[in-house]
Amino acid sequence: MINNPIDSGYNGPIYPINPREKEIAGLRAYPSVLKVPGDIDLAVIVLSTPTVPQSWRSALRRKSTH
Repeated sequence: MINNPIDSGYNGPIYPINPREKEIAGLRAYPSVLKVPGDIDLAVIVLSTPTVPQSWRSALRRKSTH
C-alpha cells in the first residue's frame, strides 16, 4: 500500500506510522501520527477494524495541536 504513491510519482513527504517498525519501504516510520514532525495534508489509513477508533482519535488530537 505504501508503494502506491511512490510508484505513481508522488514526490511529497510520506510518513509511515507503525508502533513496531522503525522503517517501512525505505522510509522512516513513526510510532504515532502525533510524532510526525511535518504537516499532514492527507492520511491513508490501512488498519484492522479494532484499531481504527484510536487512530482517528490520534489524528484529531494532532489536528487540534497544529
